[in-house]
Amino acid sequence: MGAGPKWCKSARQCLAQQDWSLLVVIVLCAVGIAVMEFKDPVQRPVFLYDATISYEHKPNTIDDFLAPLIPGIVFLFSLVLVEVYLFRKDAVSTAAAILRFFMACWAALMVVGFFTELFKLICGRLRPDFLDRCKPALPFEQALKAMNQNDEWGHTINPLCKNADARELRDGRVSFPSGHSSTAYVMGWFGCLYLLWGVSVRADMQMHRKLYKPGDGFFKRLAKELVSTVLLGLMLFQLGYAWGVGVSRFRDNRHNASDIIAGFMLGITFAPAFLLRAIGQHEWWTVYYPAIAAAEGGDDLLAGGSAGAGPSGAGNGMKVGSVPTAGAI
Repeated sequence: MGAGPKWCKSARQCLAQQDWSLLVVIVLCAVGIAVMEFKDPVQRPVFLYDATISYEHKPNTIDDFLAPLIPGIVFLFSLVLVEVYLFRKDAVSTAAAILRFFMACWAALMVVGFFTELFKLICGRLRPDFLDRCKPALPFEQALKAMNQNDEWGHTINPLCKNADARELRDGRVSFPSGHSSTAYVMGWFGCLYLLWGVSVRADMQMHRKLYKPGDGFFKRLAKELVSTVLLGLMLFQLGYAWGVGVSRFRDNRHNASDIIAGFMLGITFAPAFLLRAIGQHEWWTVYYPAIAAAEGGDDLLAGGSAGAGPSGAGNGMKVGSVPTAGAI
């Protein structure tokens, strides 16, 4: 039999603890985002003398993919640090926890990305640098092209743009909400809230038992305080980077303040919802399921048996086979 069947069994145990509805959500949102990339936004009227859309067109300070990627990498580092260093159990339980929170974070990002693109198409708000992208023809040239499209105030639904780049012009009509801000905020909030839960609220308080021991010597205490400082720094970075992304979009003349606030609201709406869902499932697999399985005669779904999987073990002062009550967690 060897390592092959054992590896397959461990993989099955890990995958059986996942919420695969999240994968369905991820796929559906990805398809939706891809379809919307080929749709044109609402064509809002353009006022050729509107100062709010007359700002200079600048390059991005932060590229599209970096807005969610940087906090995503920090979250993965935090996830491995917390689950492997502070809450390490058997290999299957640890891998299942990492995959569980990773999928929840990814699903939150995709849902926020989907709604961001949808609202962009529905609103069709012009970016502050739209006229610099468009490079509109002079008013008399507009009149020569389509006199009947213009009214006395200079409105036109399709101004005569000298810039022939259709993709850049389309991007100039999708200002609300800010995609950079929404994706950075959802990743930053998810990562920060996960760390807050993991180091301060988690059921078995492993962080406190490992780091906060008054009897430790000076150097051991110093090392533990450094770990605590790193965790605090990760939380502050997640929030600070998200705000920095929003500020960069304002400085780059890509968004109005209201666009950035809307992106912020999208992020803080969906990040806690997906995180709390993942936490509830995590508590079930690590606290309740092992105790119930042991009481019913054992179950091979969790590696190492019910005693080795999570807070139902001796490290939490709970008897194996007893179902934990609310006070126990």
